Amino acid sequence: FGFYLLYKDGAQKTIDGTYKVIDDNYYTESIVKAVNTPMIGKTYTIKYQIQDSLLIMSGTYDSPNGKVNYSETWVKVNPKIVASVAHKLSDTN
Repeated sequence: FGFYLLYKDGAQKTIDGTYKVIDDNYYTESIVKAVNTPMIGKTYTIKYQIQDSLLIMSGTYDSPNGKVNYSETWVKVNPKIVASVAHKLSDTN
């Protein structure tokens, strides 16, 4: 897997690694490369839950200032609706 930061004029890859699904509630991420160097070479266990169109995740990661606890909620969107809204917005500019 890989994560990117997107900018108006480009993008930067911030992390590279592999993942493995453990069961219906947990998966691991093993970090190979990262901008946040304390994460490199470590494997993190992430708890996840899928509820309707939501993916809810929580875990910890290493930072230069120590362990960080986090939780994230991702919403599944319909790409056709997103593209339609983006197109309408671009027509107004």
